[in-house]
Amino acid sequence: MLFMTYDAQPALRCAICEKPIFNVAEAALAYPRGIEPGEMHRICVAHRGTCLQKVEAQQANEYGPGLTMELTEYGDRLRGLHSATS
Repeated sequence: MLFMTYDAQPALRCAICEKPIFNVAEAALAYPRGIEPGEMHRICVAHRGTCLQKVEAQQANEYGPGLTMELTEYGDRLRGLHSATS
């Protein structure tokens, strides 16, 4: 989950252990399989390792277990999307 501190600094919190994530290299996203174009689904941010495995299982659906993506890759995709629409 994404939060903001009192001084407007972004703060990520793990969806499983709810501890802050201070290093994006230690985090990843989990999302359900089978998302169709135009659909939106909840994605979860979690620490890599046990937390990510648990959230991946929570995102399971009829298509199988949830998928994961490094948080840094997600950021790169967002930057690419922004530059393509600018």
